[in-house]
Amino acid sequence: KPTEYLYSQSDKVLTQLELEKNIAEGNEKIEKLDSVVMIQCVGSREEEHMYCSRVCCTQATTNAIKLKERNPDTEVYILYRDMRTYGMNELLYRQAREKGITFIRYEVEGKPEVSEQNGKLKVNVFDSTLGTEILLEPGLLVLSSAIRPQADAKEFASKLKLPLTQD
Repeated sequence: KPTEYLYSQSDKVLTQLELEKNIAEGNEKIEKLDSVVMIQCVGSREEEHMYCSRVCCTQATTNAIKLKERNPDTEVYILYRDMRTYGMNELLYRQAREKGITFIRYEVEGKPEVSEQNGKLKVNVFDSTLGTEILLEPGLLVLSSAIRPQADAKEFASKLKLPLTQD
């Protein structure tokens, strides 16, 4: 579970997995949102955890498309460092752009800042492509959080004589 961006402090902040569940269950509150912001690479590709989880960008893009299909008027923003939709999943990225999903690139030194004021979320991000600061006020913030190995993964791999890498 994430430890940043108001996760577990605000009911307006979910993980991608939690959003996926809400979409599958047909949660009308989720489907009627005016604006959704998704932040990629939460807790990964940083000093402490250098690896990429490899599925988060595809999951976020898929969920964003589902939101737009259920409500084309919902503004969906994906804040990313590098979009990594591997193989055929690159087509999802193109489909998302065609549906009007906005992708905003940020640098690791300029991670988005999230606050909640008077019950409203505020997301500040420096768009490294446009070279400008952007303020978003989403009804929902969705975090693509790092996938962490189980505590006994090294021991298990050792027993099976499997090599481990940084990833």
